Amino acid sequence: MYQRIAFFSAFCLGLMFSGASLYAQNQKTIDSLRNELKVHGASYRVLWGLAYELFEVNNEEALEYSRRAYQLARKNGPDSLMVKSGRLTAQLLRRTEHSDDAIKLLLEIKPYAERFKMNGELARILNTLALCHTFRAEYDKALEYNVQSLELRYKEGNDERIAISLHNIGLTYYKMG
Repeated sequence: MYQRIAFFSAFCLGLMFSGASLYAQNQKTIDSLRNELKVHGASYRVLWGLAYELFEVNNEEALEYSRRAYQLARKNGPDSLMVKSGRLTAQLLRRTEHSDDAIKLLLEIKPYAERFKMNGELARILNTLALCHTFRAEYDKALEYNVQSLELRYKEGNDERIAISLHNIGLTYYKMG
């Protein structure tokens, strides 16, 4: 019994320290990218990197960098960067309670992801569309997008992403009551 408690305590301490180390690494990356932005100005790589690194830390700030990256990609191309930054921007819009804007942006970039067969991005686009519609209580649309996302993820063969799609379908049914 005491061995289990000792193991569990050691495991929890390890998780705490690894989380602190990951946060410190994340902060170093953010600081480095901010410094590069000051010294060299706005580039797609720096703006997208900041948005990506701030995604779990500060959604409002991440959204600002993501929007700027999206605008640069729209202006200068290529379309693959527009899709990638547009999808990230839409995810952040959804997280910051702007689901109407997120849906509009996702529907704008979805044809590009389809045309260029960017199936990983397309699955994420469909997943975000489904979540937006789920939280707006538009369950028919949510299920349609969830099923499309699930089909793409089955083609990928990635069990973790399949599980995410199945989870979101379950969430939609749960919300339906």
